[in-house]
Amino acid sequence: AEYGLITSSFWVGSGIAGVLFGNLADHFDRRWVIGLSMIASAPAFFFLPVTDGGLAFALAIAAGALSGASHSIIVVLAQDLLPGSRALASGLIRGLIVGMGALGNFLIGWMAETIGLNVAFQIVAGAIVLASLLALALPKQNRQPIDTTPKPVPTRV
Repeated sequence: AEYGLITSSFWVGSGIAGVLFGNLADHFDRRWVIGLSMIASAPAFFFLPVTDGGLAFALAIAAGALSGASHSIIVVLAQDLLPGSRALASGLIRGLIVGMGALGNFLIGWMAETIGLNVAFQIVAGAIVLASLLALALPKQNRQPIDTTPKPVPTRV
């Protein structure tokens, strides 16, 4: 029951942070928002397996919030890369996020059984630091104003 509650805390944090950090990415360079949120999650992942009680819940929420905050930003990034196929880009990137999450769960489970859960999570924290640095290599955001003027409706004669 405790693991279920911690896992739920992780996902609730991720959902709420997705909205908040998406708003930040609308105002600041999304590469930095993704990179900083990811690197900020590394300490939470590093210390999560060696804590319990209230601190474990706080770290689970922080890990979920900071690592999941970039998901909505990544979807928008994919849509910008395929502007003529936004629905395809959204489905493709969400599928990749879920698929890579499943692969990551498999690898973390294998590592946990092989070398121990604590070391597995600490390796994950190191991988997160590397990934956060790679986020800076993402394409720079085009800041084009959104055209909100009404378009003329074609009429049939």
